[in-house]
Amino acid sequence: MTKLVKQSELAKLIGVTARAIREWESSDPTFPQKDEQGNYDAEAVVAWRSEKQMDKDTQGARKKVKDHKEFHSARKEKANADLAEFRLRIMKGEYIAAENYQTQVRALLVSFKKSYDRMPHELAARLADREEQYVREMLDAWGTDELNRVMDQLETINEFDSEQADALFSVQEG
Repeated sequence: MTKLVKQSELAKLIGVTARAIREWESSDPTFPQKDEQGNYDAEAVVAWRSEKQMDKDTQGARKKVKDHKEFHSARKEKANADLAEFRLRIMKGEYIAAENYQTQVRALLVSFKKSYDRMPHELAARLADREEQYVREMLDAWGTDELNRVMDQLETINEFDSEQADALFSVQEG
């Protein structure tokens, strides 16, 4: 059986103000209309409101799904752009493979070690029976030349970052 109620009773029943009911009535043509005596069908209004809430929930869920898809789509798009930029920089030679970098550093260290290891032999041959002043000048010149050669080799390796440089020098010390 249909329960007919006045606007104030309906408002209390569904937990809204009478003003909300008037706004729904004037703004939504699907809102159940009152009868000739000004009474509302409470069941029809409750059903209308439930349907509106379900529509709202469905729209909210659809929006969340859409936002979620848009977020992941944008994230994927950015990742693809970053990957393309990375590949381009590799092609331009701005990055080198870690393996190549390690090979270059190893070769530099081996070269430096060989120079360092032959220092006593080289110096002994050059400095035998020489005066102290000559020995000092020879050491300065030879040391400067050798250091310049090593520095030239270092410049052939693409930009060290401080962590790589620290690692290189800790290997030399160890």
